[in-house]
Amino acid sequence: MSLGAALCAIALIALGLLLKLNASEWASWVQALGSIFAIAATGWAVNRSHALSADKAEDDAAADEVRKLSAIASCIFHCRAETESLKRYCAYKPTLDREIELLGQPVQMLRSISALEIPDWRATVAVGQAMSMFSYLVGRLQEKNETIPFNQRISEERVERCIEAITKFEQCERLVQATLKERGADVPQQQMQFADGAVLSVSAAAT
Repeated sequence: MSLGAALCAIALIALGLLLKLNASEWASWVQALGSIFAIAATGWAVNRSHALSADKAEDDAAADEVRKLSAIASCIFHCRAETESLKRYCAYKPTLDREIELLGQPVQMLRSISALEIPDWRATVAVGQAMSMFSYLVGRLQEKNETIPFNQRISEERVERCIEAITKFEQCERLVQATLKERGADVPQQQMQFADGAVLSVSAAAT
């Protein structure tokens, strides 16, 4: 647009020289040139404003996607961490109702996220798989809770189911972390410390 205005001004000046304008005519000619430049400047300002607004909207949308993916990654990490904690009680607690309730809290947060709001199909798959694994795990553990008397075989079977769930939650974490890395975002670094001093870190799934 600026280039077009400049070319138009040059053409008008050349035409004015060709027509051998007098002082009064040149004044009108200069006024016309000023109007052209004013229109060009206004057009440039409007276009620039629209471009900046579009860039900001795009940046805001990208940041919102990262926030959603980070929240999902955090929830799935806590699913893994709570399952790790639950596994530690399998050897000696006949019932695990309280531990299952704690595991259900991050899963409930995942359920509150509409699939249409998840910005990447891999994250959608991860959320679905995490919730399915939770349902499977709870079903198997509650089945064992109803078995009397509690014994070593039941304990070992419950531990195996927890390990299976931990592996699946870790796989789900990796899916979501891949979407964050593609967007140039950092993977949320989180840790959970258990009563025996052991620490579970998200870095185990981020490598």
